[in-house]
Amino acid sequence: TYYTISSKHRMKKYTVHKEKQELPSDENIMKQQDFGKLFHEYENVTKRPKKPMYKDPKYLFLILLLVLIAFLVVEATNEEKEDNPTEQVSE
Repeated sequence: TYYTISSKHRMKKYTVHKEKQELPSDENIMKQQDFGKLFHEYENVTKRPKKPMYKDPKYLFLILLLVLIAFLVVEATNEEKEDNPTEQVSE
């Protein structure tokens, strides 16, 4: 079966404004057409940062922090193995 909407219900979604609206002045239009600024913002969003991650102080700190955490986790697991050695049966 097909579900149809009567034209009465469809027309409620749309309104038609027949009165003419005032167009903005040429000066206002030109103020909004700053394509240099638009292109600059586009470049900032789409391009990679020029500075490598390891040279940026924020990322360098993050990388060092992750390395330190990894080192501490490895050391902690090594100490646990030394504290609780598993007995091996030698024949």
